[in-house]
Amino acid sequence: MSRRSGVVILSLLLLVLSPSALAQLIVEPPRDEKPAPAVEKKAVDLLETISEQVASLHSPLNRIRSECVIADLLWKRDEKRARALFKTASDDLVNMIAEIDFGEQDVYPQLSWLNQQRAEMTNRLAAHDPEAAVAFVRATHIGFSRDPRTRWYAEMETNLELQLAGTIARQNPARSLEIARATLSRGVSYGLISLLNQLQAKDPKAAQTLYKEMVELLKRTDLERNYEPANVAWSLLYFQPPQANEEVYRDLIGTLVSSAVANTATDQTSISVAQNIYSQMPALMPLIEKYSPSRAASLRQWSQGVERTFDPSTRMYQELNRISQNGTVDDVLALAPRYSGELQNQVYQQAVWKALSSGDANRARQIAMDFISDPLQQRQMLAQIENQSIEAAINEEKTAEVRQILGRVKAIERRVQILLRLAAARAGKGDKKGALELLNEARTATDAAPAGPGQLMSQLQLAQSYASLDQDQSFAIIQPLIVRTNELIAAAVVLDGFDFRYFKEGEWISPGANTLGNLVNNLILTLGLLARTDFDRARASADQMERPELRLSADIEIARVTLSGKVNGPPVGGLQYLRIE
Repeated sequence: MSRRSGVVILSLLLLVLSPSALAQLIVEPPRDEKPAPAVEKKAVDLLETISEQVASLHSPLNRIRSECVIADLLWKRDEKRARALFKTASDDLVNMIAEIDFGEQDVYPQLSWLNQQRAEMTNRLAAHDPEAAVAFVRATHIGFSRDPRTRWYAEMETNLELQLAGTIARQNPARSLEIARATLSRGVSYGLISLLNQLQAKDPKAAQTLYKEMVELLKRTDLERNYEPANVAWSLLYFQPPQANEEVYRDLIGTLVSSAVANTATDQTSISVAQNIYSQMPALMPLIEKYSPSRAASLRQWSQGVERTFDPSTRMYQELNRISQNGTVDDVLALAPRYSGELQNQVYQQAVWKALSSGDANRARQIAMDFISDPLQQRQMLAQIENQSIEAAINEEKTAEVRQILGRVKAIERRVQILLRLAAARAGKGDKKGALELLNEARTATDAAPAGPGQLMSQLQLAQSYASLDQDQSFAIIQPLIVRTNELIAAAVVLDGFDFRYFKEGEWISPGANTLGNLVNNLILTLGLLARTDFDRARASADQMERPELRLSADIEIARVTLSGKVNGPPVGGLQYLRIE
Protein backbone atom coordinates (compact mmCIF):
# COMPACT_ATOMS: atom_id res chain seq x y z
CA MET A 1 0.00 0.00 0.00
CA SER A 2 1.30 3.46 -0.86
CA ARG A 3 1.88 6.11 1.76
CA ARG A 4 -0.80 8.26 0.11
CA SER A 5 -3.47 5.55 0.37
CA GLY A 6 -2.46 5.00 3.99
CA VAL A 7 -3.18 8.67 4.71
CA VAL A 8 -6.61 8.32 3.10
CA ILE A 9 -7.48 5.27 5.20
CA LEU A 10 -6.43 7.01 8.42
CA SER A 11 -8.41 10.12 7.52
CA LEU A 12 -11.54 8.05 6.93
CA LEU A 13 -11.02 6.26 10.24
CA LEU A 14 -10.83 9.52 12.15
CA LEU A 15 -13.83 11.04 10.40
CA VAL A 16 -16.21 8.09 10.45
CA LEU A 17 -15.45 6.12 13.60
CA SER A 18 -17.36 7.97 16.30
CA PRO A 19 -17.00 7.29 20.05
CA SER A 20 -20.37 5.53 20.09
CA ALA A 21 -18.96 2.90 17.73
CA LEU A 22 -16.37 2.09 20.40
CA ALA A 23 -18.73 1.81 23.31
CA GLN A 24 -19.81 -1.83 23.34
CA LEU A 25 -16.88 -4.08 22.48
CA ILE A 26 -17.62 -7.53 23.82
CA VAL A 27 -14.74 -9.67 25.01
CA GLU A 28 -14.63 -12.87 26.92
CA PRO A 29 -11.64 -13.22 29.25
CA PRO A 30 -11.13 -16.68 30.71
CA ARG A 31 -11.09 -17.21 34.44
CA ASP A 32 -8.06 -15.89 36.29
CA GLU A 33 -5.81 -18.86 36.93
CA LYS A 34 -2.13 -19.71 37.36
CA PRO A 35 -0.44 -20.56 34.04
CA ALA A 36 1.14 -23.94 33.37
CA PRO A 37 4.78 -24.09 34.59
CA ALA A 38 6.17 -24.12 31.04
CA VAL A 39 4.12 -21.09 30.04
CA GLU A 40 5.01 -19.29 33.27
CA LYS A 41 8.72 -19.83 32.52
CA LYS A 42 8.26 -18.37 29.04
CA ALA A 43 6.51 -15.35 30.53
CA VAL A 44 9.26 -14.86 33.13
CA ASP A 45 11.92 -15.11 30.42
CA LEU A 46 9.98 -12.55 28.37
CA LEU A 47 9.77 -10.30 31.40
CA GLU A 48 13.55 -10.47 31.81
CA THR A 49 14.02 -9.49 28.17
CA ILE A 50 11.62 -6.54 28.19
CA SER A 51 12.95 -5.25 31.52
CA GLU A 52 16.28 -4.74 29.74
CA GLN A 53 14.69 -3.19 26.65
CA VAL A 54 12.63 -0.55 28.43
CA ALA A 55 15.68 1.65 29.09
CA SER A 56 16.07 2.10 25.32
CA LEU A 57 12.74 3.92 25.00
CA HIS A 58 13.22 7.58 24.13
CA SER A 59 9.86 8.94 25.26
CA PRO A 60 9.61 9.38 29.06
CA LEU A 61 5.86 8.82 28.78
CA ASN A 62 6.37 5.35 27.34
CA ARG A 63 9.35 4.60 29.58
CA ILE A 64 7.57 5.51 32.84
CA ARG A 65 4.48 3.55 31.94
CA SER A 66 6.51 0.46 31.02
CA GLU A 67 8.76 0.67 34.09
CA CYS A 68 5.72 0.74 36.39
CA VAL A 69 4.14 -2.38 34.92
CA ILE A 70 7.41 -4.32 34.83
CA ALA A 71 8.32 -3.32 38.39
CA ASP A 72 4.91 -4.49 39.59
CA LEU A 73 5.41 -7.87 37.93
CA LEU A 74 8.99 -8.23 39.19
CA TRP A 75 8.27 -7.42 42.86
CA LYS A 76 7.63 -10.98 44.07
CA ARG A 77 10.50 -12.35 41.99
CA ASP A 78 13.15 -9.67 42.50
CA GLU A 79 12.12 -6.92 44.91
CA LYS A 80 15.44 -5.11 44.65
CA ARG A 81 15.17 -4.70 40.88
CA ALA A 82 11.50 -3.77 41.19
CA ARG A 83 12.29 -1.00 43.65
CA ALA A 84 15.04 0.26 41.36
CA LEU A 85 12.59 0.42 38.42
CA PHE A 86 10.00 2.24 40.53
CA LYS A 87 12.73 4.68 41.58
CA THR A 88 13.76 5.28 37.97
CA ALA A 89 10.15 5.89 36.98
CA SER A 90 9.70 8.26 39.93
CA ASP A 91 12.82 10.21 38.97
CA ASP A 92 11.60 10.49 35.38
CA LEU A 93 8.28 11.85 36.63
CA VAL A 94 10.03 14.37 38.88
CA ASN A 95 12.06 15.60 35.92
CA MET A 96 8.93 15.95 33.78
CA ILE A 97 7.17 17.89 36.55
CA ALA A 98 10.15 20.23 36.92
CA GLU A 99 9.95 21.04 33.22
CA ILE A 100 6.23 21.94 33.20
CA ASP A 101 5.56 25.36 31.73
CA PHE A 102 2.21 26.55 33.05
CA GLY A 103 2.13 29.13 30.29
CA GLU A 104 1.97 26.55 27.52
CA GLN A 105 -1.32 25.93 25.76
CA ASP A 106 -1.07 22.16 26.23
CA VAL A 107 -0.42 22.28 29.99
CA TYR A 108 -3.85 20.74 30.68
CA PRO A 109 -3.22 17.45 28.81
CA GLN A 110 0.27 17.31 30.34
CA LEU A 111 -1.17 17.57 33.86
CA SER A 112 -3.92 15.11 33.00
CA TRP A 113 -1.41 12.51 31.85
CA LEU A 114 0.83 13.12 34.86
CA ASN A 115 -2.10 12.70 37.21
CA GLN A 116 -3.13 9.47 35.51
CA GLN A 117 0.40 8.08 35.67
CA ARG A 118 0.92 9.14 39.29
CA ALA A 119 -2.33 7.41 40.25
CA GLU A 120 -1.37 4.22 38.42
CA MET A 121 2.09 4.11 39.97
CA THR A 122 0.74 4.95 43.43
CA ASN A 123 -1.73 2.07 43.25
CA ARG A 124 0.87 -0.41 42.02
CA LEU A 125 3.43 0.64 44.63
CA ALA A 126 0.89 0.76 47.47
CA ALA A 127 0.03 -2.90 46.86
CA HIS A 128 3.62 -3.78 47.80
CA ASP A 129 4.86 -0.99 50.08
CA PRO A 130 2.32 1.66 51.19
CA GLU A 131 4.95 3.86 52.82
CA ALA A 132 6.97 3.90 49.61
CA ALA A 133 3.78 4.99 47.84
CA VAL A 134 3.36 7.87 50.32
CA ALA A 135 6.95 8.95 49.66
CA PHE A 136 6.33 8.74 45.91
CA VAL A 137 3.23 10.96 46.11
CA ARG A 138 5.15 13.55 48.08
CA ALA A 139 8.18 13.43 45.77
CA THR A 140 6.02 13.97 42.69
CA HIS A 141 3.79 16.67 44.14
CA ILE A 142 3.15 19.38 41.57
CA GLY A 143 3.42 23.01 42.61
CA PHE A 144 0.44 24.98 41.38
CA SER A 145 0.39 28.26 39.55
CA ARG A 146 -2.47 30.74 39.68
CA ASP A 147 -3.46 29.82 36.17
CA PRO A 148 -7.18 28.90 36.40
CA ARG A 149 -6.60 26.06 33.94
CA THR A 150 -4.60 24.17 36.57
CA ARG A 151 -6.68 24.77 39.69
CA TRP A 152 -8.64 21.56 39.14
CA TYR A 153 -5.42 19.64 39.79
CA ALA A 154 -5.51 20.46 43.52
CA GLU A 155 -8.65 18.36 43.86
CA MET A 156 -7.00 15.53 41.91
CA GLU A 157 -4.03 15.68 44.29
CA THR A 158 -6.29 15.40 47.33
CA ASN A 159 -8.23 12.51 45.80
CA LEU A 160 -4.99 10.64 45.11
CA GLU A 161 -3.81 11.07 48.70
CA LEU A 162 -7.16 9.95 50.10
CA GLN A 163 -7.27 6.96 47.78
CA LEU A 164 -3.86 5.97 49.11
CA ALA A 165 -5.07 6.57 52.67
CA GLY A 166 -7.94 4.17 51.97
CA THR A 167 -5.49 1.47 50.89
CA ILE A 168 -3.37 2.03 53.98
CA ALA A 169 -6.45 1.98 56.25
CA ARG A 170 -6.77 -1.78 55.78
CA GLN A 171 -3.45 -2.39 57.56
CA ASN A 172 -2.60 0.83 59.39
CA PRO A 173 -5.64 2.98 60.27
CA ALA A 174 -3.53 5.37 62.37
CA ARG A 175 -1.29 6.18 59.38
CA SER A 176 -4.36 6.57 57.20
CA LEU A 177 -5.81 9.06 59.69
CA GLU A 178 -2.56 11.00 59.62
CA ILE A 179 -2.74 11.37 55.82
CA ALA A 180 -6.40 12.38 55.99
CA ARG A 181 -5.68 15.07 58.56
CA ALA A 182 -3.04 16.54 56.27
CA THR A 183 -5.62 16.95 53.48
CA LEU A 184 -7.99 18.76 55.85
CA SER A 185 -5.71 21.79 55.61
CA ARG A 186 -7.10 22.16 52.05
CA GLY A 187 -10.71 21.79 53.15
CA VAL A 188 -13.26 18.98 53.18
CA SER A 189 -13.82 16.76 50.15
CA TYR A 190 -15.98 13.82 49.13
CA GLY A 191 -12.96 11.53 49.39
CA LEU A 192 -12.91 12.13 53.14
CA ILE A 193 -16.45 10.74 53.46
CA SER A 194 -15.42 7.57 51.63
CA LEU A 195 -12.33 7.23 53.83
CA LEU A 196 -14.46 7.82 56.91
CA ASN A 197 -16.47 4.69 56.11
CA GLN A 198 -13.30 2.68 55.44
CA LEU A 199 -11.84 3.73 58.78
CA GLN A 200 -15.08 2.91 60.53
CA ALA A 201 -14.79 -0.69 59.37
CA LYS A 202 -11.19 -1.05 60.64
CA ASP A 203 -10.85 1.40 63.55
CA PRO A 204 -14.03 3.13 64.76
CA LYS A 205 -12.05 5.32 67.16
CA ALA A 206 -9.93 6.71 64.30
CA ALA A 207 -13.12 7.28 62.29
CA GLN A 208 -14.65 9.25 65.15
CA THR A 209 -11.52 11.39 65.41
CA LEU A 210 -11.62 12.23 61.71
CA TYR A 211 -15.37 12.80 61.81
CA LYS A 212 -15.14 15.29 64.69
CA GLU A 213 -12.31 17.21 63.01
CA MET A 214 -14.29 17.40 59.75
CA VAL A 215 -17.30 18.82 61.57
CA GLU A 216 -15.10 21.35 63.40
CA LEU A 217 -13.63 22.50 60.09
CA LEU A 218 -17.08 22.79 58.50
CA LYS A 219 -18.22 24.97 61.41
CA ARG A 220 -15.46 27.43 60.44
CA THR A 221 -16.29 27.32 56.73
CA ASP A 222 -18.57 29.76 54.93
CA LEU A 223 -21.18 27.26 53.78
CA GLU A 224 -23.58 29.94 52.60
CA ARG A 225 -21.55 30.84 49.52
CA ASN A 226 -19.29 27.86 48.88
CA TYR A 227 -21.03 25.22 46.82
CA GLU A 228 -18.63 22.29 47.13
CA PRO A 229 -17.96 22.31 50.91
CA ALA A 230 -21.67 22.90 51.51
CA ASN A 231 -22.53 19.89 49.39
CA VAL A 232 -19.94 17.72 51.15
CA ALA A 233 -21.24 18.91 54.53
CA TRP A 234 -24.83 17.91 53.79
CA SER A 235 -23.65 14.57 52.37
CA LEU A 236 -21.83 13.97 55.66
CA LEU A 237 -25.23 13.61 57.33
CA TYR A 238 -25.49 10.15 55.80
CA PHE A 239 -22.69 9.08 58.16
CA GLN A 240 -25.10 8.88 61.07
CA PRO A 241 -25.38 7.37 64.53
CA PRO A 242 -24.49 4.85 65.79
CA GLN A 243 -21.40 5.15 63.53
CA ALA A 244 -21.26 8.91 64.10
CA ASN A 245 -21.02 10.33 67.58
CA GLU A 246 -24.59 11.49 68.28
CA GLU A 247 -23.59 14.71 70.02
CA VAL A 248 -21.27 15.72 67.17
CA TYR A 249 -23.94 14.68 64.67
CA ARG A 250 -26.47 17.03 66.26
CA ASP A 251 -23.83 19.75 66.25
CA LEU A 252 -23.36 19.20 62.50
CA ILE A 253 -27.12 19.45 61.93
CA GLY A 254 -27.20 22.70 63.85
CA THR A 255 -24.36 24.12 61.78
CA LEU A 256 -25.96 23.10 58.50
CA VAL A 257 -29.44 24.37 59.32
CA SER A 258 -28.06 27.64 60.66
CA SER A 259 -26.01 28.19 57.49
CA ALA A 260 -29.01 27.32 55.34
CA VAL A 261 -31.51 29.68 56.98
CA ALA A 262 -28.88 32.43 56.96
CA ASN A 263 -28.66 32.06 53.20
CA THR A 264 -31.05 34.74 51.92
CA ALA A 265 -30.51 33.70 48.29
CA THR A 266 -29.98 37.24 47.05
CA ASP A 267 -27.42 36.62 44.30
CA GLN A 268 -26.69 33.82 41.86
CA THR A 269 -24.03 32.16 44.00
CA SER A 270 -26.17 31.97 47.12
CA ILE A 271 -29.20 30.96 45.05
CA SER A 272 -27.28 28.03 43.55
CA VAL A 273 -26.13 26.86 46.98
CA ALA A 274 -29.64 27.21 48.41
CA GLN A 275 -31.29 25.34 45.55
CA ASN A 276 -28.77 22.54 45.82
CA ILE A 277 -29.53 22.16 49.55
CA TYR A 278 -33.25 22.26 48.79
CA SER A 279 -32.88 19.36 46.33
CA GLN A 280 -31.42 17.18 49.11
CA MET A 281 -34.16 17.90 51.64
CA PRO A 282 -36.51 14.99 50.81
CA ALA A 283 -33.78 12.46 51.64
CA LEU A 284 -32.25 14.32 54.60
CA MET A 285 -35.31 15.71 56.37
CA PRO A 286 -36.14 12.39 58.12
CA LEU A 287 -32.64 12.41 59.67
CA ILE A 288 -33.00 16.01 60.81
CA GLU A 289 -36.44 15.29 62.31
CA LYS A 290 -35.05 12.28 64.16
CA TYR A 291 -31.94 13.84 65.68
CA SER A 292 -32.80 17.52 65.84
CA PRO A 293 -36.58 17.96 65.48
CA SER A 294 -36.53 21.54 66.72
CA ARG A 295 -34.49 22.50 63.65
CA ALA A 296 -36.82 20.88 61.13
CA ALA A 297 -39.54 23.56 61.28
CA SER A 298 -37.17 26.44 60.52
CA LEU A 299 -35.69 24.47 57.62
CA ARG A 300 -39.14 23.85 56.13
CA GLN A 301 -39.95 27.52 56.35
CA TRP A 302 -36.63 28.37 54.68
CA SER A 303 -37.40 25.86 51.92
CA GLN A 304 -40.57 27.76 51.03
CA GLY A 305 -38.48 30.86 50.47
CA VAL A 306 -36.09 28.94 48.22
CA GLU A 307 -39.01 27.80 46.08
CA ARG A 308 -39.66 31.43 45.17
CA THR A 309 -36.21 31.62 43.55
CA PHE A 310 -37.00 28.89 41.04
CA ASP A 311 -37.20 29.92 37.41
CA PRO A 312 -39.84 28.09 35.31
CA SER A 313 -37.50 25.33 34.21
CA THR A 314 -36.18 24.65 37.72
CA ARG A 315 -39.74 24.63 39.06
CA MET A 316 -40.73 22.17 36.36
CA TYR A 317 -37.80 19.86 37.11
CA GLN A 318 -38.58 19.87 40.83
CA GLU A 319 -42.20 18.97 40.20
CA LEU A 320 -41.31 16.46 37.51
CA ASN A 321 -38.82 14.74 39.81
CA ARG A 322 -41.39 14.52 42.59
CA ILE A 323 -44.11 13.09 40.34
CA SER A 324 -41.71 10.68 38.63
CA GLN A 325 -40.69 9.21 41.97
CA ASN A 326 -44.18 8.89 43.42
CA GLY A 327 -46.63 8.88 40.51
CA THR A 328 -47.54 6.89 37.44
CA VAL A 329 -46.78 7.36 33.74
CA ASP A 330 -50.18 9.02 33.35
CA ASP A 331 -49.37 11.41 36.20
CA VAL A 332 -46.22 12.47 34.39
CA LEU A 333 -48.08 12.93 31.09
CA ALA A 334 -50.72 15.03 32.85
CA LEU A 335 -48.00 17.54 33.73
CA ALA A 336 -47.09 18.22 30.08
CA PRO A 337 -49.97 20.60 29.11
CA ARG A 338 -48.82 23.05 31.80
CA TYR A 339 -45.60 23.71 29.88
CA SER A 340 -44.58 24.46 26.32
CA GLY A 341 -41.60 24.11 24.04
CA GLU A 342 -38.51 22.36 25.37
CA LEU A 343 -39.89 22.09 28.92
CA GLN A 344 -42.87 20.15 27.65
CA ASN A 345 -40.54 17.97 25.62
CA GLN A 346 -38.58 17.17 28.79
CA VAL A 347 -41.80 16.01 30.47
CA TYR A 348 -42.59 13.69 27.57
CA GLN A 349 -39.06 12.26 27.67
CA GLN A 350 -39.43 11.58 31.38
CA ALA A 351 -42.71 9.80 30.68
CA VAL A 352 -40.88 7.59 28.19
CA TRP A 353 -38.28 6.61 30.80
CA LYS A 354 -40.97 6.12 33.45
CA ALA A 355 -42.80 3.67 31.17
CA LEU A 356 -39.58 1.91 30.24
CA SER A 357 -38.44 1.55 33.85
CA SER A 358 -41.87 0.08 34.63
CA GLY A 359 -41.23 -2.64 32.06
CA ASP A 360 -43.65 -1.32 29.43
CA ALA A 361 -41.44 -0.83 26.36
CA ASN A 362 -44.45 -0.65 24.02
CA ARG A 363 -45.95 2.23 26.00
CA ALA A 364 -42.59 3.99 26.05
CA ARG A 365 -42.25 3.59 22.27
CA GLN A 366 -45.77 4.90 21.68
CA ILE A 367 -45.21 7.99 23.84
CA ALA A 368 -42.01 8.76 21.95
CA MET A 369 -43.76 8.44 18.58
CA ASP A 370 -46.83 10.44 19.61
CA PHE A 371 -45.27 13.27 21.61
CA ILE A 372 -41.56 13.74 20.78
CA SER A 373 -41.82 16.09 17.82
CA ASP A 374 -38.13 16.64 17.06
CA PRO A 375 -37.15 13.90 14.55
CA LEU A 376 -33.58 13.55 15.84
CA GLN A 377 -34.63 13.31 19.50
CA GLN A 378 -37.36 10.85 18.58
CA ARG A 379 -34.91 8.60 16.72
CA GLN A 380 -32.47 8.73 19.62
CA MET A 381 -35.12 7.83 22.16
CA LEU A 382 -36.49 5.00 20.02
CA ALA A 383 -32.93 3.67 19.64
CA GLN A 384 -32.38 3.77 23.41
CA ILE A 385 -35.71 2.05 24.02
CA GLU A 386 -34.67 -0.63 21.57
CA ASN A 387 -31.29 -1.02 23.26
CA GLN A 388 -32.88 -1.52 26.66
CA SER A 389 -35.45 -3.89 25.17
CA ILE A 390 -32.65 -5.98 23.65
CA GLU A 391 -30.74 -6.05 26.94
CA ALA A 392 -33.86 -7.08 28.87
CA ALA A 393 -34.71 -9.76 26.32
CA ILE A 394 -31.18 -11.17 26.44
CA ASN A 395 -31.11 -11.19 30.24
CA GLU A 396 -34.48 -12.94 30.30
CA GLU A 397 -33.31 -15.39 27.60
CA LYS A 398 -36.02 -14.32 25.16
CA THR A 399 -34.08 -15.23 22.04
CA ALA A 400 -37.10 -15.05 19.75
CA GLU A 401 -37.77 -11.47 20.86
CA VAL A 402 -34.13 -10.53 20.26
CA ARG A 403 -34.35 -12.05 16.78
CA GLN A 404 -37.49 -10.05 16.10
CA ILE A 405 -35.76 -6.80 17.09
CA LEU A 406 -32.69 -7.81 15.11
CA GLY A 407 -34.82 -8.02 11.99
CA ARG A 408 -35.56 -4.29 12.28
CA VAL A 409 -31.88 -3.29 12.61
CA LYS A 410 -30.39 -2.07 9.33
CA ALA A 411 -26.89 -1.02 10.39
CA ILE A 412 -24.48 -3.95 10.09
CA GLU A 413 -22.28 -2.79 12.97
CA ARG A 414 -25.27 -2.65 15.30
CA ARG A 415 -26.43 -6.10 14.16
CA VAL A 416 -22.97 -7.46 14.92
CA GLN A 417 -23.00 -5.95 18.40
CA ILE A 418 -26.38 -7.51 19.16
CA LEU A 419 -25.19 -10.90 17.96
CA LEU A 420 -22.07 -10.61 20.10
CA ARG A 421 -24.14 -9.66 23.14
CA LEU A 422 -26.42 -12.64 22.53
CA ALA A 423 -23.39 -14.92 22.10
CA ALA A 424 -22.03 -13.65 25.40
CA ALA A 425 -25.25 -14.61 27.15
CA ARG A 426 -25.21 -18.07 25.55
CA ALA A 427 -21.62 -18.69 26.55
CA GLY A 428 -22.40 -17.48 30.07
CA LYS A 429 -24.99 -20.27 30.27
CA GLY A 430 -22.45 -22.85 29.14
CA ASP A 431 -23.82 -23.13 25.59
CA LYS A 432 -20.53 -22.99 23.69
CA LYS A 433 -22.02 -24.39 20.48
CA GLY A 434 -24.83 -21.82 20.43
CA ALA A 435 -22.38 -19.00 21.19
CA LEU A 436 -20.10 -20.03 18.32
CA GLU A 437 -23.03 -20.20 15.90
CA LEU A 438 -23.91 -16.62 16.79
CA LEU A 439 -20.30 -15.49 16.45
CA ASN A 440 -20.06 -17.16 13.05
CA GLU A 441 -23.23 -15.35 12.00
CA ALA A 442 -21.71 -12.08 13.20
CA ARG A 443 -18.54 -12.79 11.26
CA THR A 444 -20.50 -13.35 8.07
CA ALA A 445 -22.26 -10.02 8.58
CA THR A 446 -18.93 -8.30 9.24
CA ASP A 447 -17.34 -9.74 6.11
CA ALA A 448 -20.25 -8.35 4.08
CA ALA A 449 -19.94 -4.87 5.60
CA PRO A 450 -18.42 -2.06 3.52
CA ALA A 451 -14.67 -1.81 3.96
CA GLY A 452 -13.81 0.95 6.39
CA PRO A 453 -13.35 1.82 10.05
CA GLY A 454 -16.66 0.31 11.15
CA GLN A 455 -15.63 -3.02 9.71
CA LEU A 456 -12.24 -2.78 11.45
CA MET A 457 -13.87 -2.29 14.82
CA SER A 458 -16.33 -5.11 14.26
CA GLN A 459 -13.45 -7.42 13.37
CA LEU A 460 -11.66 -6.48 16.58
CA GLN A 461 -14.86 -7.15 18.51
CA LEU A 462 -15.11 -10.57 16.93
CA ALA A 463 -11.48 -11.43 17.67
CA GLN A 464 -12.02 -10.65 21.34
CA SER A 465 -15.32 -12.53 21.44
CA TYR A 466 -13.81 -15.66 19.89
CA ALA A 467 -10.84 -15.60 22.28
CA SER A 468 -11.98 -18.20 24.81
CA LEU A 469 -14.24 -20.14 22.45
CA ASP A 470 -12.21 -20.69 19.27
CA GLN A 471 -8.65 -19.38 19.34
CA ASP A 472 -7.99 -20.33 15.70
CA GLN A 473 -10.78 -18.03 14.56
CA SER A 474 -9.54 -15.25 16.81
CA PHE A 475 -5.99 -15.42 15.51
CA ALA A 476 -7.25 -15.64 11.92
CA ILE A 477 -9.02 -12.31 12.45
CA ILE A 478 -6.13 -10.69 14.33
CA GLN A 479 -3.47 -11.29 11.67
CA PRO A 480 -4.93 -8.97 8.97
CA LEU A 481 -5.88 -6.46 11.69
CA ILE A 482 -2.23 -6.16 12.66
CA VAL A 483 -1.29 -5.57 9.02
CA ARG A 484 -3.95 -2.87 8.68
CA THR A 485 -2.90 -1.25 11.95
CA ASN A 486 0.70 -1.09 10.73
CA GLU A 487 -0.54 0.70 7.61
CA LEU A 488 -2.57 3.19 9.62
CA ILE A 489 0.34 3.95 11.92
CA ALA A 490 2.54 4.57 8.89
CA ALA A 491 -0.08 7.03 7.70
CA ALA A 492 -0.10 8.66 11.14
CA VAL A 493 3.58 9.46 10.71
CA VAL A 494 2.56 11.73 7.82
CA LEU A 495 -0.42 13.23 9.65
CA ASP A 496 1.33 13.72 12.99
CA GLY A 497 0.52 17.19 14.31
CA PHE A 498 -2.10 18.00 11.66
CA ASP A 499 -5.02 16.45 13.54
CA PHE A 500 -3.56 14.68 16.57
CA ARG A 501 -0.14 14.33 18.10
CA TYR A 502 0.60 10.64 17.64
CA PHE A 503 4.34 10.67 18.37
CA LYS A 504 6.68 12.16 20.94
CA GLU A 505 10.48 11.88 20.88
CA GLY A 506 10.00 9.81 17.73
CA GLU A 507 7.87 7.15 19.45
CA TRP A 508 4.20 6.27 19.36
CA ILE A 509 2.46 7.70 22.42
CA SER A 510 0.72 5.01 24.47
CA PRO A 511 -2.04 5.03 25.38
CA GLY A 512 -3.11 7.38 22.62
CA ALA A 513 -6.15 9.49 23.43
CA ASN A 514 -7.60 9.40 19.91
CA THR A 515 -9.45 6.99 17.67
CA LEU A 516 -6.42 5.32 16.15
CA GLY A 517 -4.72 5.19 19.54
CA ASN A 518 -7.79 3.49 20.95
CA LEU A 519 -7.68 0.89 18.18
CA VAL A 520 -3.97 0.22 18.85
CA ASN A 521 -4.57 -0.04 22.62
CA ASN A 522 -7.34 -2.57 22.21
CA LEU A 523 -5.36 -4.59 19.69
CA ILE A 524 -2.59 -4.90 22.29
CA LEU A 525 -5.10 -5.82 25.00
CA THR A 526 -6.48 -8.52 22.71
CA LEU A 527 -3.00 -10.01 22.25
CA GLY A 528 -2.69 -10.17 26.03
CA LEU A 529 -6.07 -11.87 26.20
CA LEU A 530 -5.04 -14.45 23.60
CA ALA A 531 -1.80 -15.17 25.48
CA ARG A 532 -3.93 -16.79 28.17
CA THR A 533 -4.80 -19.61 25.77
CA ASP A 534 -1.86 -19.64 23.34
CA PHE A 535 1.23 -17.81 24.57
CA ASP A 536 3.45 -18.62 21.59
CA ARG A 537 0.99 -17.51 18.91
CA ALA A 538 0.25 -14.30 20.80
CA ARG A 539 3.99 -13.56 20.92
CA ALA A 540 4.37 -14.34 17.22
CA SER A 541 1.47 -11.98 16.44
CA ALA A 542 2.99 -9.23 18.58
CA ASP A 543 6.24 -9.58 16.63
CA GLN A 544 4.36 -8.56 13.50
CA MET A 545 3.83 -5.06 14.84
CA GLU A 546 6.32 -2.93 12.94
CA ARG A 547 7.17 -0.22 15.46
CA PRO A 548 9.53 -1.49 18.22
CA GLU A 549 7.85 0.53 20.98
CA LEU A 550 4.51 -1.10 20.16
CA ARG A 551 6.05 -4.58 20.03
CA LEU A 552 7.44 -3.85 23.49
CA SER A 553 4.03 -2.69 24.72
CA ALA A 554 2.43 -5.86 23.39
CA ASP A 555 5.09 -8.04 25.02
CA ILE A 556 4.59 -6.25 28.34
CA GLU A 557 0.84 -6.86 28.14
CA ILE A 558 1.37 -10.52 27.24
CA ALA A 559 3.74 -11.01 30.20
CA ARG A 560 1.45 -9.07 32.53
CA VAL A 561 -1.69 -11.04 31.71
CA THR A 562 0.13 -14.39 31.81
CA LEU A 563 1.87 -13.78 35.14
CA SER A 564 -0.81 -11.79 36.96
CA GLY A 565 -3.76 -13.85 35.73
CA LYS A 566 -5.76 -10.67 35.21
CA VAL A 567 -7.13 -9.20 32.01
CA ASN A 568 -7.08 -5.42 31.94
CA GLY A 569 -10.17 -3.25 31.78
CA PRO A 570 -10.68 -0.89 28.85
CA PRO A 571 -8.31 2.04 28.35
CA VAL A 572 -9.40 5.65 28.53
CA GLY A 573 -12.00 6.19 25.80
CA GLY A 574 -11.89 2.46 25.26
CA LEU A 575 -14.20 -0.47 24.96
CA GLN A 576 -16.23 -2.45 27.40
CA TYR A 577 -15.29 -5.93 28.57
CA LEU A 578 -17.97 -8.52 29.23
CA ARG A 579 -16.91 -11.70 31.00
CA ILE A 580 -17.96 -14.96 29.39
CA GLU A 581 -17.03 -18.09 31.29
